[in-house]
Amino acid sequence: MNLRRTLVALALAVAALGGWAVGHTTAEPAAPDAVQVEAFNNGWQDAMADACDQGSAYACDWLSR
Repeated sequence: MNLRRTLVALALAVAALGGWAVGHTTAEPAAPDAVQVEAFNNGWQDAMADACDQGSAYACDWLSR
């Protein structure tokens, strides 16, 4: 019974360590908040420009501000 518990604990420890290693060695760092906000704003502006091109008065008004 103790051997079984030891093996289970060892397997869990190896799995946890393996998960930690994969997460910390392959993940790219997140972009800074300012970069994410700029990307969102640029996408929003592009979408409004497309909507204005399609005839949306609201989008054209938004772009003119």
